[in-house]
Amino acid sequence: MAAIRLAQRGASVEIYERAPDSGANHAPRFDAIENWTTRPDFRQMLSAWRIEIPLRQSDALEVFDSRADGYRAAPERPLLYLVRRGSEPDCLEQAMKRQALDLGVRLRYGTTLAPNEADLWAIGARAPGRFLAASLGFTTSHPDVVRVLVDRWWRPTPMPT
Repeated sequence: MAAIRLAQRGASVEIYERAPDSGANHAPRFDAIENWTTRPDFRQMLSAWRIEIPLRQSDALEVFDSRADGYRAAPERPLLYLVRRGSEPDCLEQAMKRQALDLGVRLRYGTTLAPNEADLWAIGARAPGRFLAASLGFTTSHPDVVRVLVDRWWRPTPMPT
């Protein structure tokens, strides 16, 4: 994203990437991007930044606590967006790669620079987060659904049965 924003402002950008292709270090999956921590909607922020990535909107969320009680969260705006990760054409990384290349960004795969040789150094997380994420993808006529399992701390009104 930084490369795209810099190139949009006329900077000459070259990316050195250890992986053999954009998204190759991610197994195909969906990740959630939260939408409750900023005042503007995340999709609106991306639009303002002229960043084009494929997002799936989640208008409602089903949450299950440690006792298997279910709750439905359906706020005024989406709680989160889902983005497909990986190296397939419809994934986040490939969409951003296409946008970067269209802006003249040069990509160097299979190589890296030392931090002192780069103007901007970006790396992934060095340790796993404090959450477990799992996603299943398959073709069905059922509408998309997002389900979250949480610990004992979350207590809204139970879903009707």
